[in-house]
Amino acid sequence: MNAPVASERPVVEIEHLTTRFGRQVVHRDISLEVRRDEVLALVGGSGSGKTTLLRQMLGLERPAEGRVQVFGVDLARGGKEELSAIRSRWGMLFQNGALFSALSVYDNIALPLQELRQLEPALIHDLVMLKLEMVGIEPRHANKMPSELSGGMVKRIALARAIALDPELLFLDEPTAGLDPDRSESFVHLIQALRRELRMTVVMVTHDLDTLFALADRVAVLAHAKLVAVDSLAEIIKVDDPFVCNFFCGERGRRAMLERSNTAAAVRAQVGA
Repeated sequence: MNAPVASERPVVEIEHLTTRFGRQVVHRDISLEVRRDEVLALVGGSGSGKTTLLRQMLGLERPAEGRVQVFGVDLARGGKEELSAIRSRWGMLFQNGALFSALSVYDNIALPLQELRQLEPALIHDLVMLKLEMVGIEPRHANKMPSELSGGMVKRIALARAIALDPELLFLDEPTAGLDPDRSESFVHLIQALRRELRMTVVMVTHDLDTLFALADRVAVLAHAKLVAVDSLAEIIKVDDPFVCNFFCGERGRRAMLERSNTAAAVRAQVGA
């Protein structure tokens, strides 16, 4: 995994963020940084505010207190042109893909290129075909409608749309949700390859431990309306907190860590041979 450069300003900066819905406090005084070139995973139980925090990083929701800066721009105070410019620097993969049902595969991927870039139709065509190739989708599927696609294809095409503008920052909301184990593993490998190729910073919400162990450089744990810990997986599992112990040290966590250790050992053996 890529080591972030310490001297660079964080891509995302969250300062003293508090979120309320009526009397319910979802986040209380959260501060968090996302470093350039890292994969930061957000984990937490149901209702812990993982997706809400992701939406606040996208500027889709505003916190009750505190501020969120992306690429140095305060999302609550930035001007229209400034916000439009930074939105062209990030991509978003929604949990269910969120493809536009009335648009073909081609038009779904072409949409951000048409809306956010002034490009000739021929160049848009070439870029759409390139993005399809990057996510392993054959050109013959370009004219299909979302209703004709399998769940795995929907994820890949939604990812192609998310990277249409070659983003510096990619947001992933439960990227492997709804996929069977083989397709989930394949999708994780795809994200790993795209991350290396495009040098993206990634913020990911996931409850899937296999995805977490495979992709995350650091993990931010949300529980009890606060940020319990932010650290590498090796350090997170040492945190003395009921949610952390249950999530990472239960049967699923032990199995995921064992599989990760076995995979690493197999790789070392292959390299040694």
